[in-house]
Amino acid sequence: MISPLLLSLTIALLQAPDQRPGLVKIPAGNVLLGAAKEPTLERIRKDPTNANIYAGELPRQSVRVDGFFISPTLVTNEMYLEFVQATGAIPPPSWAVISKEQRQAIIHEGQQWVDGKPGNPGYKFDEAAQAEWWAQHWQDEAQEWRMPAEIALEPVVFISFVDAQAYCEWTGLRIPTEKEWVRAARGDTDWDYPYGPEFDRTKVACNSTKPTPLAFKRLPVATFQNQSPFGVYDMVGQVLEFTDSPAVKLDGFKSFSVEVVNAAGQKEVLHPSGLWDQSRIILKGGCCQNSPVYMRIDSRFGFERTSAVNLVGFRVAASEAPFQDSAYLKCRNLRSRVLGAPPLKALDFSRTIGLEQFSTRDLKAIAAKRKAHDALAPLKMEPKLPESYAVFGPHRAITFTPLRDAFGFWNHQTLSKVDRMVAKDGRFVPLGAFCTDVPLDGHDLAPGSYTMVYLPGLKKKVMEKMGAWIKGHPKPGSEGETEEIKDPLTPSIDITNLELVPDKRYILLADDQGVAVAALPLTLAPVLKKDSGVAHGLVYDEKNDELTVHFKTAGNRGKAYGFTFRVRPKSEDGLSLANPERWK
Repeated sequence: MISPLLLSLTIALLQAPDQRPGLVKIPAGNVLLGAAKEPTLERIRKDPTNANIYAGELPRQSVRVDGFFISPTLVTNEMYLEFVQATGAIPPPSWAVISKEQRQAIIHEGQQWVDGKPGNPGYKFDEAAQAEWWAQHWQDEAQEWRMPAEIALEPVVFISFVDAQAYCEWTGLRIPTEKEWVRAARGDTDWDYPYGPEFDRTKVACNSTKPTPLAFKRLPVATFQNQSPFGVYDMVGQVLEFTDSPAVKLDGFKSFSVEVVNAAGQKEVLHPSGLWDQSRIILKGGCCQNSPVYMRIDSRFGFERTSAVNLVGFRVAASEAPFQDSAYLKCRNLRSRVLGAPPLKALDFSRTIGLEQFSTRDLKAIAAKRKAHDALAPLKMEPKLPESYAVFGPHRAITFTPLRDAFGFWNHQTLSKVDRMVAKDGRFVPLGAFCTDVPLDGHDLAPGSYTMVYLPGLKKKVMEKMGAWIKGHPKPGSEGETEEIKDPLTPSIDITNLELVPDKRYILLADDQGVAVAALPLTLAPVLKKDSGVAHGLVYDEKNDELTVHFKTAGNRGKAYGFTFRVRPKSEDGLSLANPERWK
């Protein structure tokens, strides 16, 4: 039976918060995803050269979206600055400090012969050229950068999807999926625009913005009162936005034909199809240099994950359930060969347990450093930031995420049979992923992401065949250890660096090279029984100032495997972080 204390703690740890600093809560509900067909056909007839782009918006359908949180604005330069300063990430090229003399030298170099190769007489040091130059020279000695105070509230750009994910990992947030983005933009309406059913050029940063001096320009977020039904700003215009969804066709897409008049004035039948590419991700929202036809919620474009340009930015989101966003981002680069399967598909993030802490910066101190935007000052305009706007600081967490089917390879055998199979062939059982931003007391374990592996209680002879370091004996290969091992057995995880006790069960933490770097002894015998009877959660042991981890991974036929062990996370200065109160 699960104790009432464990149940109450587990429920408390998994309870979804009602509010999150810097984010807007989007309730669960259905949303219309995709464009209506007849308006799409009309757009194709008017603009047949972009037929494939419009076709990629079909079909319209109602989809269910779970509740989540999203930032009320795009991530701004002043928000991204905190990440760059803390991590040493590459600053955006628009922050480069380039003197007039240095700029002229760069232009001269671009136009002249260099190293025997001809230059480009028409070379201009525009934003794209500056970005290319900056990528190569930002770490040059004496090269300076500074986030211009005038663009503090502009959306940060020249950030790739990979860069955006790194920012999200640092903040403990994530990039919204396409259907979440649409839900935040459209709500329960059928509007084409976040602010209403009709296009309004006084509410959008695009190529026809009114007042006209603001057209074609990136502007501070919330310059226009263009909130969606849920109070989210700038969801069309400004810059295109990353989503965490691949550039594939929407469910239910069917081929179709449409008669158009081509550039030669002749009738032609087109069979448009979207520009699908699984390796790319979907961009939403249109940008300040697009025409009004792309200022619709349903516009969608494929984009390279590693590209960084001046008209693409991002906003952040969070799941209602705690911990899983942090685990999702930290686990994405785990090695499949160690975990046994691709991490983002095989791990069950809905069952992630752990502890985490978010932070935000002092907004008054940050606001004091801003300066008036060059485009808004002459018009005596100022952005009206929403009350929910915040500048995020670093996030820290410790999480445990089970595999969806850890024992599937073993055909869901009983634990005793699994133990015998492991002893016979040396193939250990991966159980899930452990991610930590803090050290563990008693273990020389660097913050990072690790594969959790079940090590059954093995006999001394079996452990010696695997090259294990037996507690109380010399380390294999060291001076004094000369006995030759007969019939050596190479295990799937290297356990040679850990001092282990025969017949004792452990949870191993393995790095990406398949080397076990820590061994956590099980404090209770592992179990296989009905899922509802297997504990899954963390319990704080106040007496010993440590966390008891009850870790469950699914079996078949309504059963689950359960493992219990203890950890004591600590801060860099050695303060115990086992008490959940210290994470608030």
